[in-house]
Amino acid sequence: MAIWKTYRISDIITEISDEKFVLPVIQRPLVWTEDKMELLFDTLLKGDSFGGVMVIEEEKDSKPLFNYRPFTKDGDLIASRQVDRLTQLQNFVIDGQQRLQSFYIGLKGSINGKILYFDLYSDFNNEFEFKFENENSKLPKQSKDNIDRAIPEHFWYPAKGLLEKLKSTGRYKQIVKDIIAKNNIEDDVKKDHIDENVLAFYENVINSETLGISKVIINKDLSEVKNRQRIVELFIRLNNGGTKLEGFDLVASKLKGFNWQLEGFLRETLEI
Repeated sequence: MAIWKTYRISDIITEISDEKFVLPVIQRPLVWTEDKMELLFDTLLKGDSFGGVMVIEEEKDSKPLFNYRPFTKDGDLIASRQVDRLTQLQNFVIDGQQRLQSFYIGLKGSINGKILYFDLYSDFNNEFEFKFENENSKLPKQSKDNIDRAIPEHFWYPAKGLLEKLKSTGRYKQIVKDIIAKNNIEDDVKKDHIDENVLAFYENVINSETLGISKVIINKDLSEVKNRQRIVELFIRLNNGGTKLEGFDLVASKLKGFNWQLEGFLRETLEI
C-alpha cells in the first residue's frame, strides 16, 4: 500500500538533516553533476514538474529491512550502518535520491567544495540561474549566453543564506528590502528583478508544497526476506528510468538487498 503526501522543500531539508529520510544500502552514491543540480533548481522555481519521490516507511522501534546511511552534505559517500531497532520513524528513499540529494546539497551543504549561488538578476520569465562555485569572485559578472536579458550583469547570492534569512523572518518583502539597501541598489529594474526572484524562491522552496512523496507501507504479514525481495524488485523497476543504473549497480543492489554483509565486499570489488 502506498500513501501520497506533499512536502515543502524547506521541510524536507530539515527532515533529511534529522535523518527522518535516509538511503537504504541498495542505493548507489550520488551521480548527478553540478549542471544537473543547477537545472533542477531552475525547474523548481519555474513551478515545473520534476517527478515524485518514493520511500519505504519504517516505524519507530522496528527492525529495518535494510542497512542505511544518511544523505551526504558534501557529496562524499557515507558508510551504511546496521541497527536492530529504529529510534524514530524513518523513510527509506528508493526513488528520487538524486533529486533530494541535490536539494539538500544546494540548500544546506556543498559539492566539490562549492556552494550554490542564485542570480537575483535572473531573467525570471525565461530562466532562473544557479551556479555552484567556491568563491563569489569566481562567478561570471556579465551574462554571455543571453543578450536579451533585461539586466546584463549577474547578482549572485548564496542559496542557503537566502533560505536561512527567509525561514528566520517568514517575510520575503523585508529580505528584499534588506538586500537592496545593503547593496545600494537604486535602479528600479534591478529592484524588480530581485523582488521577483526572491519571491519565486520563497514560494517554491518555503511556502508551497512542491514535492510529492509516495510512502510504501511494509506488509508485516510477509517474511523479512519476501519484503526485501519485493522492495529490491521495485527499486530496480523504478531505476530503469531517469539516470539509469549500470549492470553492476543493478546486480549489487539486488545482492545487497538479500545479504547485508556483502556491502563492504561489493563496494571494494565493484567500486559502487
